[in-house]
Amino acid sequence: LRDHLEVEIIETNERGKRGVPGPGSPTLFFMPHCPMRLYSNVLWSNWHPDVACNGGLMIVGNDLRAYDDRAVGGDERDDPTNCILPALPFAVVTPVPVGREKSKEIRRTDRTLDHMDKAFNDCFLTVFRRTVKEESNGQSSINGPSSLDWPPQPKEHFASADTNNELI
Repeated sequence: LRDHLEVEIIETNERGKRGVPGPGSPTLFFMPHCPMRLYSNVLWSNWHPDVACNGGLMIVGNDLRAYDDRAVGGDERDDPTNCILPALPFAVVTPVPVGREKSKEIRRTDRTLDHMDKAFNDCFLTVFRRTVKEESNGQSSINGPSSLDWPPQPKEHFASADTNNELI
């Protein structure tokens, strides 16, 4: 199956610093329930809008908006290596339905779907767009009056500086 799908197995722990092959090479990162730093490193490695935007970088995993809504404290918010927060206005986030769409009759006979719901709950497909419109209240919108361009790349994170050992 691996050969048929031309899947590459990563031999060393890159700590999420895996770049996509380049513009025009859509790449899916399958990252359900990964730590925040891993998402941030994937974004850092693919920061250029020609690579990250318009379907070049796709992530199936946590809802990255949650890091802004509830999961990020002051230290993470001020971290100059955090790539998630500056990328959020450009994120297009879509829930991934897993098993939830199956009928109750099927669910009664096949309990596997229950396990899938638990394993892949809160999974979203995230893609990025190059620009967004910003409304006068600071909220991003597709139809706002002024354009917000892709931000400069945050600083690189090095594992030796990771004080809470969040990376795997």
